[in-house]
Amino acid sequence: MARKRIESRLRNYGIYTKWDRKSSDLPQIKEFTHTIPAVENIEFGYIANIRGGRGKLLEFTIEHPPILDSEGKELPVFEGTEQISSNDYNFYLGDCVWQPVEEKCGTWTMTISCCGEELERMSFQVVPASGNAAE
Repeated sequence: MARKRIESRLRNYGIYTKWDRKSSDLPQIKEFTHTIPAVENIEFGYIANIRGGRGKLLEFTIEHPPILDSEGKELPVFEGTEQISSNDYNFYLGDCVWQPVEEKCGTWTMTISCCGEELERMSFQVVPASGNAAE
């Protein structure tokens, strides 16, 4: 029997309201954009709708510019997994800018995959803030 293909559709992307990881509610889109001002606590990323993947493991990565930890070591690519809990599943992949904001500038690439197949990939440019950035 042929394996049913998992489908993905990008719902929105850009700057979002603050996301509460403990809540089942996803953040709300504030602005569609690929350019993110380097402002502390600004939330950015995308929401994808995944169909036909119930019970499967969703894998995600966030590649970021060179960011140093408190010991001066470069942070690795952020990787994680999430169990797909329904056949019509909305998934938010994002991050926020934290201090020092200057080192967060550069390209951030966010990818979700399932069963060895890339479903979504998007890059964002975090740029120095102009002083009147969305927060």
